[in-house]
Amino acid sequence: MSGGVAIAIAAAILVVWLRPDAWWVAAPFVMLWIASPAVAVWISRSPLLEGRLALTNPDAGALRLVARRTWRYFETFVTGG
Repeated sequence: MSGGVAIAIAAAILVVWLRPDAWWVAAPFVMLWIASPAVAVWISRSPLLEGRLALTNPDAGALRLVARRTWRYFETFVTGG
């Protein structure tokens, strides 16, 4: 994602160079754009609740059924199986 950060920095430089009066409008967008790799890492982390929540047998069975139906849908309509 370093390319995105480089583009954001280049955009910031262009705004300051070409339209310095518009910097206050562009600043929040540039800062969010620069922060995007950190946000991506943060939302990709596994939740801290993993392994702490007990799953009952009926819940596990229901989840497996949903997973099988989802898999069958994609196998039927996406892969042409």
